[in-house]
Amino acid sequence: MNSYLTTKTMSESLFSDAKQRLETALKYIAISEDAIEHLKFPKASLTVS
Repeated sequence: MNSYLTTKTMSESLFSDAKQRLETALKYIAISEDAIEHLKFPKASLTVS
């Protein structure tokens, strides 16, 4: 498999996992809708190899 595709797939999987964990955490904490939107849809990401 192409190394780029493997990395991209892993990144998408990690992001999906993080979003699921965020949804779970939001059941137990009270934060503003603005903060939730910033957490759900980050403007940037850092990729390290």
